[in-house]
Formats: sequence, C-alpha cells, structure tokens
Amino acid sequence: MQVASPRTFRSLGIVLFVAVYLCAQLYFVTNAYFEEDKRFGFWMFPEASYFRATLYRELSDGQLVPTRDGMWVVRKSSGGAKRYTWDAWVNDFNLNHLETRTRAKTSIALTLNYFQHALDFVAQRISEDAHTKRLVLMVNYTKAGGAPQDVALYSRERDLSAK
Repeated sequence: MQVASPRTFRSLGIVLFVAVYLCAQLYFVTNAYFEEDKRFGFWMFPEASYFRATLYRELSDGQLVPTRDGMWVVRKSSGGAKRYTWDAWVNDFNLNHLETRTRAKTSIALTLNYFQHALDFVAQRISEDAHTKRLVLMVNYTKAGGAPQDVALYSRERDLSAK
C-alpha cells in the first residue's frame, strides 16, 4: 500500500480551493442577475446614472429648511447646541455626497431605495432635535443619460410631543 505524499495533498488542496472559489464566483455573478442589488454581479455596461441630493428638515409648522451639505445645528433643551451631520450616519454607497453631482453606484432605483432607508435611519437618531418633524431629501437625477428628473423622499414622521 502506497501512502500519498504531502505534495499530492497540497496539490489536491489547491485544486479543491480553486474549484470552490470559481463555483462561488459563478454563483454570485449569476445570482446578481436576479437580485435588485447587483453588488456581486458583473455588468459590461452598467447603468450610468447621476444624482444630486439636497437634505431638508420639515419643521412642525410645515416649513422646509435646507441643511448645508447635510449639516444643521439645533438648541438642546438644556440650552446648549447640538450639531447633526448626515454623513456621520451615512457614509457608504455614495449616499454621503450631498449637494454634489455623484454617480450612482448601481442603478438609480436602488440608490433611491437606499436613500429612503438612510432617511428613516437618520430621523430615528436625531433625538435632541425637537423641531424637525421629518427629513426630506430632494433628489435630481438623470438615468442613463436621459432627461433630468426630480423626486422627493420623506422619512417617517417623528413624534415631537415628548420633546
């Protein structure tokens, strides 16, 4: 009976690793075709969409107040000031580049979906802002070189009665 050499086991391990790696890559690329988020997919000609987003605060009286690059300052109940910045919470997927023309990482539909989730996420974390009823994001975009379009996204309304 002949025992396999360590070199044979090493070669077999390399072949097995390469096979598993290629199968995983093939799965991710193929599966991305059917998913909305195409992060692991390869697209020869991806959608080239651009957007510019501006963040506003909707106050309890209905007034829309623009933020400056996603930053605003409010007075705390204790009398001090509290500074909020959008990109302190949102810093991925090109969503933190407010008020600048930015290319969408994948499709504009997916980017708008992520913006909606980001709005709700940030609105839940501005606890010391007693005046902002909800956050509003105005997005101007062009989808794959088409005509410019505008869309307004709204966070869930915040309960200001406890503030």
